[in-house]
Amino acid sequence: MGTKHLLCISSLSLGDTRTYTLQVADKRLSDKLNVIDEPLKFLSDLNPKKVTDCHVRSPPLSEDGFTSNLEGKGKGIKQGAVHRLIFSDVTDAHEGKYTFRAKGAESEAVPTIVDPPEIDSSVLEAQPVTLKASQTASIKILFKGKPPPKVTWYKEGAEVMEDERTEVERTADGTMLVLSRCLREDSGAIMLCLKSDCSSAVANLHLNVIDHPKSPQGKVEFLELSRKCNKMRWKTLRYNGAGPPSSQITYQYRFRAVKVEGMSDPLETEEVHAGEPVEPPGKASQPQAKPDI
Repeated sequence: MGTKHLLCISSLSLGDTRTYTLQVADKRLSDKLNVIDEPLKFLSDLNPKKVTDCHVRSPPLSEDGFTSNLEGKGKGIKQGAVHRLIFSDVTDAHEGKYTFRAKGAESEAVPTIVDPPEIDSSVLEAQPVTLKASQTASIKILFKGKPPPKVTWYKEGAEVMEDERTEVERTADGTMLVLSRCLREDSGAIMLCLKSDCSSAVANLHLNVIDHPKSPQGKVEFLELSRKCNKMRWKTLRYNGAGPPSSQITYQYRFRAVKVEGMSDPLETEEVHAGEPVEPPGKASQPQAKPDI
C-alpha cells in the first residue's frame, strides 16, 4: 500500500512461529513472529443444581469435553460458549465427580441428588397411642430421605425439649420419642416434622395416658331425707381417667353409723352406675329415687 508492505496471516497456529523476511531491491528486513496458545478461561465455575431422585436412564454422553467416572449417564449440550451436561432422569448412580476440560482448562463439580422425606405410615394406623400412667411411651416412626432430614417433635403445638423424662432418639432411617413415667398431663396431640432442603413431611398422632379418676366434686347435697328414701346430689368427676370411650364411670357407696360414742366400720356396696338403686340382698326390686348427677 504505497510505500508500506504488510504480511497478513489469518487463523494463527503454533506452526506459524518463525522468522519472516522482506526484501525490496537490495534492501532486506527480517523479524521473528512468536505465536503463543493461552489457556482457555471459564466465565463461571461448573455449578450443579440439586435434583430429585428418579428411575429412568438418560441418553449417552456426547463428545463435547465432559468426562466423568460414570460415563454414559448424561447428555452434553453446547450453546455458543456455554456448555451444559444434562441428566433427564437421575438415579443414585449419577452421583460422582464430573469434569469439563477444554484446551488445558478444567472445571469440576459433584452434583447432589436428594430424596424428599417420606414417613412410614404403619405406626399412624394404630391410633391413638394408649398406655397407663407411670408407664413409658416409646413412639417410633421410620422414614426415608436423602440427605437425612431434620427431625423435630411437637407436643400440643410446642417443640419437645429433652429432659429427665423426655428423650429423642435419631437414626439414619427413623426417630423415636421416649416419655418415661407418663402422667395423664402428657395426653394430647403429638406431631413429628421432617424437613430437608427440598421438601418436608408431617406425621400426626395422639397420646392417651389412662390414670385413676379424681374424686367426685362436692359438695354433696341431700335433697330428701326420710325413713324410706335418701336422695342426694353431687357434681361429676374433675377427671374420669381418660379411658377409651366405651369405659363407663361407676360409683361405690359406703355407709357408716355414727353416734356420740363413735363411728362404725363402713358397709360397702358393689360398684354401680350413678342413679341406679342399691337393693338389699334377697329382696325384690322396688322403685326408688335415683341420685342426681
